Amino acid sequence: MEKILRMVEYHESFLTYWGGGLYHGPTLRKEIRKATNPSGKIDLTTVDWRWAGLLFSILSSVLIGSPEGVSLEWGFSIEEKVRLSRLWGAATVTSLNLGDYTSQYHLNSIQAIMNLHGFEHLVGSSNQWAALRSVAMVIARGLGLHRIGPHPDDQRLPYLNEAQKEAFIEREIGRRVWYAAATQEWLCSSSQTFPGYNIQRKHFTTSKPAIFDEETILPVEEGTPTFAVVGNYFFEYAYLLLQFGDAMLEAEDLDEISRYNLILKWDGELRSNYAEKIPKCLSHRTPLQPHWPKWVSWARRLHEASCSHKIIMIHQSFLTKSFKDVRYTYSRWACATAARHVLSLYPKREPDEPQFWIEQAFSITAGICLILDLFHRNEINAEAQEYLASVKRAVVYLASFPTSSVANHGVRVLNSLLQEYHKKVEAARGSSQTRPASQSATSQLPQLPKSLENASLDETGILPPTLPANPEIPLSSDATSAFNFDIDMMEFEDLLDILPTEMGVDTNAFYDGMLSASNGAYNSGW
Repeated sequence: MEKILRMVEYHESFLTYWGGGLYHGPTLRKEIRKATNPSGKIDLTTVDWRWAGLLFSILSSVLIGSPEGVSLEWGFSIEEKVRLSRLWGAATVTSLNLGDYTSQYHLNSIQAIMNLHGFEHLVGSSNQWAALRSVAMVIARGLGLHRIGPHPDDQRLPYLNEAQKEAFIEREIGRRVWYAAATQEWLCSSSQTFPGYNIQRKHFTTSKPAIFDEETILPVEEGTPTFAVVGNYFFEYAYLLLQFGDAMLEAEDLDEISRYNLILKWDGELRSNYAEKIPKCLSHRTPLQPHWPKWVSWARRLHEASCSHKIIMIHQSFLTKSFKDVRYTYSRWACATAARHVLSLYPKREPDEPQFWIEQAFSITAGICLILDLFHRNEINAEAQEYLASVKRAVVYLASFPTSSVANHGVRVLNSLLQEYHKKVEAARGSSQTRPASQSATSQLPQLPKSLENASLDETGILPPTLPANPEIPLSSDATSAFNFDIDMMEFEDLLDILPTEMGVDTNAFYDGMLSASNGAYNSGW
């Protein structure tokens, strides 16, 4: 039992923030102790199966998400870490089925399903979660989570008795779950080529989750990091991304330049969102306080990486054109700068650092983005060497997560692309040695505009005169915006399609490698 409590406490302290605080830790710990029999074990026949599903969900997530050193302290080898995470993930679904969760609606069912989201990709089981998420939304509406309006007790926390506190916590967890569900759906939608979503902001009246101390249930000072502070911000950011997706759908009939101007507008919107709306605890302008939770520093980094990923995402459709048409050079600069920033955030894995699949996906996307830029260069200058070194560091970083199927497949994809790039370099080198200099120069990759030759892409002076002089808050380590916690990574195959066809790269091999992360051997486990 002590091992279970240690794992639950670790999940609460280091992983729960990622989902916006889907459960109340102190309450769950009390429930676990209450469910423990005199022999120190939980008799599953005496507890609600849907509650058991939540517990298995937490155990599965914390085991695969914790660092190997921590899980070894709990007594789990690397082999057991993967095997038991899959087993407990399966036990989550089995418990929900035993609890007849699709007809007997309960908040625990939604919590169990949504909690799995941050970790199911690590063991390659994303397909089933996507289906379960749809069921969770039906249950959430059935429980009325979309109609939890303000309550008089919400404003008098210091004066509540125990019964009133319990009722307040129940309302708050319902609000958190609903806002997290809406956030996830909107982020899922924003990552798809043809976004579709069922939650409309005008169709629910649930008030935003309150900001309070989890242990004392008392208000906290402004700027104090809490689950609700982070969750509420992610909600607003997800809504912003949803608006971007809708705007691009409405612009399908516009001419190319008009669509590009729209992308530039939203590029500025995403960047300025950080400057105006980011919570103080997530901003690097605010010094970290020693009494703040450890997860704050990780949330800041994940937040920055997500911002840079979103910049790549919104410029994706013009990335191919940016390599050849000076009018779209800003997209090349934006993507390369964002990719470099992502990889600079993850130089190596910290000893006590938990793993989230989305961070690994961001690193893979950033690595692919830089390699694409390398394939479209006509010389190996200092900047190209920097890009190459960044990608190689990304491979080393991803390899430090031996239990993640996302990281493992990312290593395969990036290594394969690096090998293809080296072949291209060697071929070009051999060609230049056997042909006259004038003929060799014209046989290489498409020439960059003269203004870009030997220039660094992080210099704002490279923007062509046809683009706005002010790129609307240039991307920097201090001006990046929100991390999200959904399947919002762009499709790897979309990026790989941008590889020059004259390179003769078989992208199918890369597709198979990435897709097998969720469709391959691991998938049968859940």
